[in-house]
Amino acid sequence: MVLNGTLVSAPVPVKVVARSFGIFTWNQAGSGPMIVQNFISSTNTPTNGLLEAANPGQTEILWGVGLGAVDPAAEIAGPVPGDMPITVDVYVGGKKANVIYRGRSGCCAGIDQIVFTVPAGVEGCYVSVGVVVNGVLSNVGTMSIASSGKVCAENSRLSSADISKVQKAGPLNIGDIQVVRFNLTAGSIQGSVDDGNGSFRRYASTAELMSAAPHSIAGLRGTASPGSCVTTTFDFGNGKGALDAAIPDFQDPAGSQLDAGANLTLSNSKGTKQLPRQLFNGFVDGYYLPDGTFLGGGVPAAGIPLTPNFLDPGAITLTGSGGPGVGAFSANLTIPSTFATWSNQASINGVSRTQDLTINWSGGGSNELVAVFLASADSAIGSGAGVACVERASVGTMTIPAFLMSNMPASGTADGLRVGWITFGTTLAQPTRFNATGLDLGYFNWLTAQIKNVPFQ
Repeated sequence: MVLNGTLVSAPVPVKVVARSFGIFTWNQAGSGPMIVQNFISSTNTPTNGLLEAANPGQTEILWGVGLGAVDPAAEIAGPVPGDMPITVDVYVGGKKANVIYRGRSGCCAGIDQIVFTVPAGVEGCYVSVGVVVNGVLSNVGTMSIASSGKVCAENSRLSSADISKVQKAGPLNIGDIQVVRFNLTAGSIQGSVDDGNGSFRRYASTAELMSAAPHSIAGLRGTASPGSCVTTTFDFGNGKGALDAAIPDFQDPAGSQLDAGANLTLSNSKGTKQLPRQLFNGFVDGYYLPDGTFLGGGVPAAGIPLTPNFLDPGAITLTGSGGPGVGAFSANLTIPSTFATWSNQASINGVSRTQDLTINWSGGGSNELVAVFLASADSAIGSGAGVACVERASVGTMTIPAFLMSNMPASGTADGLRVGWITFGTTLAQPTRFNATGLDLGYFNWLTAQIKNVPFQ
């Protein structure tokens, strides 16, 4: 409770634990790029980033809080550094790193540092990093790792030239549009829907850019580099439906919106569909979504009326007439007729959060990525959690470690369904890029997703 003069608030229960580590991140929300320094020498420890990537074997200094208490009397007088006798595991891109130090920083009371070595065989601009302290998982952030040199770049993300522009007083303007087919299996509820969305944002500084969740990796905004997984939590109160938890939101709102006009238009052999610009609280926003419905398909048993499919394989064109922030543009891509498919879907009908989960697939070309989303929620506790993993389609399998599922609640019930989902997605590793006045980068991509209702125990 809180005492303010003679006023006393209502009591609120607070759970106190011995230790629960939290990684500091650029966005101060616990997701995306984290605060970690590359140790080069005692006087040279640059903050890790897209132009200050770490290399395998390099020593890193991770900042956070929550490793546990030290002598309070001693800490009142200042920092109390010292290696703590506790079990700390650091996972970088799913590989366990060698931990050199875990304890208070030498600069600041109450602030912790974990010093570790980047394991071999890990590379990417948004490699996931999670910390398990005495069996409890932290939030999961990302860091940049290059096989050599300081610059990190991925074909489906930002180039070094893009990042340099922001460092030289930018800004960097990005447009990201995707079309998606969702195939749903939830007991007797089966069907497919076609959807699409667009986002136009401006990043005015390096800090804004680094605060953002990873940009488009073939339309999968907010996910990590191939070979990595990230986690998130979300609200799931009363009134939420089971399908509301199917694909958690891994994005964050860094940057400001750009107005690219009233509508985006999608055209193919089936006709045309529009993605109108969305207005929130009377203000123009940089998001484009179907207006009140999907682009096609339907799941009548789930209350989604059946309409003709729209996103069948073949050529599709995206056009924008332009607006105050973004000029007119056009982009084309071909939705493939064959792609990676989830091969062990039928055998996965329940998931134990204490055991690793293996997902296998077949097919998929060299220019494809696979994404797997896990989600579980319970309205009784008002929350849920998710895991998102990305891998190259050519690999054919991924194993999601149990520690990443440890923060997920057991699946509750809503709409007569257990609120647990596995989504298997396939997309192009190199999206179509388009140009427009006012944009530095434009992405246009396709995703197909198989969603299965699977309870988590």
